Amino acid sequence: MPDAAPTPTLADLGLLVAAIDHDQQRPVAQRELDDKAFHAANPTPAADDLATLRRWAAHRAGAHHALGELARRAAAAEALMRVLSLALGLAVGVLLALGVFYYDGSARINVLAVLAVFVFLPLALLLLVGVAMLPMRVAEALPGVGPLAELLRGLSVGRVVRGVMHLLPQSWRDSLAWSRGAAGKHAQLYAEVEKWSLLTASQAFASALSFAAIITLLLLVVFSDLAFGWSTTLDISPARFHELTQGLALPWSWTARATPSLELVESSRYFRLATNEATPEDARALGGWWGFVVMSMVVYGLLPRLVVWYICHARQRAAIRAALLTTPGAPAVLRRLSRAAIHTASPEAELGAHDTPGAELSRSSIADADAVIIWADAPRPSSGSPHPLAAGGSRTIAEDRAVLASLGQRDPRPSVALYVKAWEPPMLELLDFLRDLRQTIGQGAAITVVPTGDASAEQHNAWHRKLTTLSDPWLSVAARAEP
Repeated sequence: MPDAAPTPTLADLGLLVAAIDHDQQRPVAQRELDDKAFHAANPTPAADDLATLRRWAAHRAGAHHALGELARRAAAAEALMRVLSLALGLAVGVLLALGVFYYDGSARINVLAVLAVFVFLPLALLLLVGVAMLPMRVAEALPGVGPLAELLRGLSVGRVVRGVMHLLPQSWRDSLAWSRGAAGKHAQLYAEVEKWSLLTASQAFASALSFAAIITLLLLVVFSDLAFGWSTTLDISPARFHELTQGLALPWSWTARATPSLELVESSRYFRLATNEATPEDARALGGWWGFVVMSMVVYGLLPRLVVWYICHARQRAAIRAALLTTPGAPAVLRRLSRAAIHTASPEAELGAHDTPGAELSRSSIADADAVIIWADAPRPSSGSPHPLAAGGSRTIAEDRAVLASLGQRDPRPSVALYVKAWEPPMLELLDFLRDLRQTIGQGAAITVVPTGDASAEQHNAWHRKLTTLSDPWLSVAARAEP
């Protein structure tokens, strides 16, 4: 199977999260068969871990019809949302340009108003975008900048663009919600992806707006007559205003057509109280401003937006790549696929005579665990596991804290397999212990809850639903063994 497109998308991230979540609910034996089927379908190794994960997620989507259908619709919905953001920007740009450049012959188009709308305001907004682009740690270190950056990201046009999804058909909305919901399942992990996705959408909108405004102006210049001028209540002399235009025109000073002369500046000033009736020759001269206006919109409105759009898009791709590799469960999938590639032809291990029910699950669950905890005298794991620690049940709070303290002293912080009785529902005492355990070993370390005692599908699903409420991205329930 060839690798997916080289640029990962938000839909790829959503698919990987959903594929891992679906995979964790499958029995261990079935997962081993799936891994062998994956290697049989992909005899050529992938270029890197990222390509392996994307190829594996695509393989799981191909093997599971519902997952594959959702993935296809989510990818199509993401593409449609990008088109909608551009289309919305184009529409707003056309309407804004028609309003700013409206001319019925009764009054001239004020160049100062044009510059304010299409040059000075976009540049000021770009400064705010720059604040929103600051890394979290940098923004929080600067007094008052952290809350401002968070506010700006919340007010991003990207959120408005996302609101357009409510106009899509129900099936498309469900697919797009699945993609964003799966990728945004744990905000602390995917905050960077969310940040750069919103900024990319907002800059796509702004770039389309500037482009549409420029094209609209050019069409008006070609198919109608426009008369420009400048007017202000402030005491600004024509010579001073000419200096301003000369400074703005420095990037294109090589062309005299787009650089207004002092004579044009002096003759185009007008006052609304005066009649300002212009002869045909005067009207023809007043149209000479259009080159300067177009170049100002291109250089100060469109080009900076395109550059920032490219930067945001590149940062979004980098954030998605990082999120794909650090998604909870992804490292375990890579290790499992690596072992499967080596032992594809090895025979299935048989259960030992003294193994407890669910021992197959136990061996798989502790394969990568650095520590094992037995909760409330649950069935012990098979031999070969790390020396188990005991907590919960008849043990005191002090004993539980001693277990946590011993794990907290390890460096690096260990991954933990916690064995529980499948037939007992998860109690508040256990949930509190899991919260304390996460605080002790820190973020990033895996915690795998292993329901033992031949867990039924209903019991396994109950544990999965309850532990999901903890919103811990590195907490998972071990796959159920075949009965």
